Amino acid sequence: MTSADQQFSVDGASACFATLAFGRDYRYHAERLALDFAVHASHFPLVMLVDRPQDIMPRPNLRTLLYRPEGALRRYHDKRLLVRAGLDAGYATVVVIDANSRLVEKLPDMLELRKGVNAFITQPVLEHLREEEAAASTRKRFASTAHQRRCLERAAQSLGLSLENVTFIQESIYALHGPEDILRQFVECWGRLGHFMDYHGLAWSEGFAIGLAAAAVGLDVHENRFLPMNCFYKHRLHGAALARGQLEAPRVLQAQEDARLLARFMRRHPLNSRLRSLYSTASMAARWAACRMSGEPRLLS
Repeated sequence: MTSADQQFSVDGASACFATLAFGRDYRYHAERLALDFAVHASHFPLVMLVDRPQDIMPRPNLRTLLYRPEGALRRYHDKRLLVRAGLDAGYATVVVIDANSRLVEKLPDMLELRKGVNAFITQPVLEHLREEEAAASTRKRFASTAHQRRCLERAAQSLGLSLENVTFIQESIYALHGPEDILRQFVECWGRLGHFMDYHGLAWSEGFAIGLAAAAVGLDVHENRFLPMNCFYKHRLHGAALARGQLEAPRVLQAQEDARLLARFMRRHPLNSRLRSLYSTASMAARWAACRMSGEPRLLS
């Protein structure tokens, strides 16, 4: 077993969780997540990048920082800023968690991790691309899967990589640990990849960018479920297992029902929701047009 494969334990003295909140709905989700951390994970700090820090109630284990959007499309690549914020705060390990996740039971005092990127679900990039191409007819996309594949091949080639050796990361929750200089290089490389993918209209490309950046700077990627599935809830991770009856966790089931009711509540005014959707689409189109006018970004610094 190599040193990269060996597990080690981290606690709240050296590891932080980090989340990103932008817009009214996600600020509401983030406020609930911060409360969950105060109740179930007070032994871990939570770093939050948020566009209106004044809307978030102060808590002993919460650190809020002003978020200034940088991404041209859906802001997902801005989650790299969470890694930088955690490093800037002095933590050697950063666990990125989506703001619309919930904690439902006490988190373990220690997290068992491996050096590199630790994600609940990983997949070879080429395998993931084949699955996306097979499902293309049933999903609305900003760019075609063929265009996506060409762009990813160009990005890999520019970084001196082959897609055969790159791993796709399911990005709902993942942990990063490594030498600080390597993690900062990872953040910078992800930033360049994010700009490149935004320029080419790849709106849902965060998992590809993480895998490419990790491979480019030499970070190993591990599939590692470092949190018990019954202590938190995220629909993309828990939904299928709950639907098939494979997970018996009453509090997770309750969190799923709460999420369903909250989604209905947030859509209670159809006209308002439609107007907000149109505004969001128009704003994204304007940002993308500005991105295209600036010229294609360089992937090598």
